Amino acid sequence: MLSDDELRHLVRRRLFEDTSLSADGIRVNVRRGIVTLSGEVGDYLEARYAWDDAWETEGIQGVISNLRVGPARGETGELPEDRLGER
Repeated sequence: MLSDDELRHLVRRRLFEDTSLSADGIRVNVRRGIVTLSGEVGDYLEARYAWDDAWETEGIQGVISNLRVGPARGETGELPEDRLGER
């Protein structure tokens, strides 16, 4: 069984490897195998991708997302629904 610190490292690595989101604004805490994501992401898809990445990390028992969504339009001017086919 992995420690909470090891799980945190694995989740953070998975988030930063995911090209569908910007993980710079995401904080990851783990307690007893439960991940809490906090911070800000660009849109609802990024929040969902971060949640998926955390859940897909081996050893994680649950995910709580306290992520806030920033402005509806990113730097490219795309609305979130314009990105649905990216993944």
